[in-house]
Amino acid sequence: LQFMDVVPDHLKPDIVSLLPEIVDGAEHREIVNDLTQRIRDGHALMVPVLDALTNMNLRPDVISDVIEMICPLFRSARLEDLPALVRFVLQSVSPAMAPKVIQALRKDMEFQQSTHEKSSEALVLDAIRTGLRYQKFLVPAFLKEIQNAS
Repeated sequence: LQFMDVVPDHLKPDIVSLLPEIVDGAEHREIVNDLTQRIRDGHALMVPVLDALTNMNLRPDVISDVIEMICPLFRSARLEDLPALVRFVLQSVSPAMAPKVIQALRKDMEFQQSTHEKSSEALVLDAIRTGLRYQKFLVPAFLKEIQNAS
């Protein structure tokens, strides 16, 4: 993906979204490493990268590595990127990683009181609701974390 450094910024999201379709499955690990590095370097491509990762056929160990890299970003991510970030993590998390992810969500996500940000906050909560609905093992993990906090 070295060519991405010379591509105009306005084209990068489109190119990233096409990667799962044009890259051979055997090269996905290499692409994942490059894409996650781009998220670490800056949040501009976070949503397209997360969408691309969702559309790749990744082994469970690769997904776990990506989630571990992404969890610390809950604190620094832009509020408008948080719904996609939370959705990706909750849809991809394994039962073994669920407690760690839920602790990161509780510890690192902070909402500010602003009328402008309320819609993003609602989308984050909707992403959590959707994750709980489709990943049934998350419900007891969330309840256990809430009980431990009291």
